[in-house]
Amino acid sequence: MRVAVGKEWLMALREPPVNIRFREALLAATRWSPGDVFGDLIGHSAGSKEELGAFVMHKRLRRKGETPHLSLWSSDYKSQVKVLVEPTHYGVVYPGRKGDAEKQSALASDLFYQRSVRWMSQKILAAATAEPALGGSAWAPLRGGSEVTRFAFAVWANSIFGFVNHWAVGQRQQTGRTRAQIGAIRRIPCPDFTDLALTARAEAYLDQKEELFGLPLEPAVYADMDEGRRLDLAAADILGVPERNRAKTADWFAKRWTAEPKVRGNG
Repeated sequence: MRVAVGKEWLMALREPPVNIRFREALLAATRWSPGDVFGDLIGHSAGSKEELGAFVMHKRLRRKGETPHLSLWSSDYKSQVKVLVEPTHYGVVYPGRKGDAEKQSALASDLFYQRSVRWMSQKILAAATAEPALGGSAWAPLRGGSEVTRFAFAVWANSIFGFVNHWAVGQRQQTGRTRAQIGAIRRIPCPDFTDLALTARAEAYLDQKEELFGLPLEPAVYADMDEGRRLDLAAADILGVPERNRAKTADWFAKRWTAEPKVRGNG
């Protein structure tokens, strides 16, 4: 049943006035780190029984002597309330793995995609950091692409259109949650960010980046009534939805998607 529902939602995204021109995968939007260097390959949490990866990850306390190996390791619905977030952890190089740590550090990014979303509490699907950081168990780093491409991707992913897209094709769904493993995330469809017209429309919003990324947001399940969801209108414009249809198109998707039982956690 979920697959059918997902296909119906994707078909809706492909119909006017949205008519999103999709690429086959997120890989078309931004290039992933070579070798899928994520999660346990990066390191392990302090106190973990399994000693994996190049770093031992500690919660970030901003104390004196903190290492520069910052990481957006975990999801936190209380602090991650806008697109621009702070790294949650820092890594201490595991003994004997300095070479691996240097390789990992070279793969840091300032754009991340959520691996498991609780629609009832979490607000964002993609996150941006002010400075490059490692990914982690909850956040997959995205690398490459131009500034405009990365900005457009973050706006789209955190709009109702990005939510619907991720929910429709997520690898596993539980009540109120959509999960996607790394391999599945790579295959999630996305708008064609190489399209020149889309790029031009996104570039026109760059001077609003700080404002858009700083908007306080409500949990995704309340997208139909969240005044902070100006991201929806910006995404609709970037995607080419005519001005007269932007608000009602975003509202149409938001009202119907947030009413889905498996989004609201009661189905």
